[in-house]
Amino acid sequence: RLQVMGFPPIGIMSLSSVLKRAGHEVLLFDQANPDTPNEVIVAEVMRWKADLVGMSFLSTTSFPHAKILARQLRAAAPGIKLAFGGVFATLNAEHIKRQVPEVDFVCRGDGEQLILDLVERLDDPAGVLGVTWQDATGAVRENPPRMLDRNLDQWPFPDRESLPIDFVESMPLDVPVVLSRERFTT
Repeated sequence: RLQVMGFPPIGIMSLSSVLKRAGHEVLLFDQANPDTPNEVIVAEVMRWKADLVGMSFLSTTSFPHAKILARQLRAAAPGIKLAFGGVFATLNAEHIKRQVPEVDFVCRGDGEQLILDLVERLDDPAGVLGVTWQDATGAVRENPPRMLDRNLDQWPFPDRESLPIDFVESMPLDVPVVLSRERFTT
């Protein structure tokens, strides 16, 4: 096991800023942080009475951990809405939806506008571009993809205040190994 300074999860930090700018309350966790095991995350989600829990992960090595957390969240809060996103989810949306029925939405592609649209349409995601979901008949639906938006200046900078990033990981890494004992960002 390698020890490495925690990689800041820039994706969820970016989505946090977008949601906050739109007036939503956001609570961030990094599963790589040893101070936030699943039990802490589930307890905080229950305490906050969250409307939506979004989970992002990069690769196949993170997918089993995301499935476990999704199942724990669904067991603790049956009515909560759960969404997966990130690179792996984008590339494997239908597979994920069929394998992890606890997840309501699999978000594909860039998430900034998608997350804003989804939080406004949690009960009717049919019009949310880039979402794979299951309708009332049990059929898996894959909404059309979003057009790639190259105007990145419209989005706020990542939320670097709401998540501690100064912890040291000691776990199998699913990212290229870049060892550092100093703070850094992606």
